[in-house]
Amino acid sequence: YFLFVGPAPAVTRSFCSASFYLIGKLLQRRPAALNLLGCAMLFELIQDPLVSSNVGFQLSFLSCAGLIQFYPKMNALLRIYLPHRDRKTLSQMTKSSIFAYVVSWFLRKTLAVICAVNIALLPILLYHFHKFPLLGLIYNLFIPLGMSLSLFFLFTSLLLYPFSKWILAIADHWTRFLLDLISYPPLFFERFLFYAHFSLEMFLLYSLLLFFISISQRN
Repeated sequence: YFLFVGPAPAVTRSFCSASFYLIGKLLQRRPAALNLLGCAMLFELIQDPLVSSNVGFQLSFLSCAGLIQFYPKMNALLRIYLPHRDRKTLSQMTKSSIFAYVVSWFLRKTLAVICAVNIALLPILLYHFHKFPLLGLIYNLFIPLGMSLSLFFLFTSLLLYPFSKWILAIADHWTRFLLDLISYPPLFFERFLFYAHFSLEMFLLYSLLLFFISISQRN
């Protein structure tokens, strides 16, 4: 993927993190997610210090940092409302109850990811664009699942080559529907949180607050 797409900041981050993780495994070291992210950032900054001003670079690393630092806390918080069930409890539940639990489990995990990422991205979005898209909170609940379905159609067409023409036609209509929904969302649901005077000082203060919260959680 890195060779085909090229050294975009987000792609380079993924490539470096995966490479450092594999090197750590080969050296029999226990890799830590935050250390891998820091090494990937250091590599990109050494290669091109000016990439730090790239919005894609900032969004990519902040979203990953938010996911690493705040996902466990958000998942634990959401367990209050969508509790975890062990195998023994699941074995005593009906099929409809198990299905409902799987849906709630998926919803809890997805909401935890969305909250963790957006906690970190909120200041950078307000600083650069002076608005935060509230619709993205809803779209992130089902758009990744929809894109996974598109990939499922693609791999199925490769496995069932004689039927690939019809399978790819279905995949094409489904993917076009998703892209149209993303590019042209319903105007009624397109809402933003506006803040026109989000200064650099406010961004730094928010980031510093997040840093101390994440450090206190680790301790």
